[in-house]
Amino acid sequence: MEDLLVPGGFTHYRPLTPEDKELFDKVVGPIIGVSYEPTEVASQVVAGINYKFRAIATIPNYDTYHVVVTIFVPLPGEGEPVLVSIVRT
Repeated sequence: MEDLLVPGGFTHYRPLTPEDKELFDKVVGPIIGVSYEPTEVASQVVAGINYKFRAIATIPNYDTYHVVVTIFVPLPGEGEPVLVSIVRT
């Protein structure tokens, strides 16, 4: 079935591409104390692109839980990708 979009809405979640994983690692990788492993991603075209990654968060020797990580990628030449939020689900 074709991925139907609502104008301004997010796509359905899909498997990660190598480029998605590279973006996730670039933005989330520097976080200390918790490791995050993305499992799938949805995107939304705005003045740039918002990405919502479903991920598994792990605090070593303590806990593992699910999160949604939102990253914004601005239009080319308008800045670097930024972490918007990490929300426990």
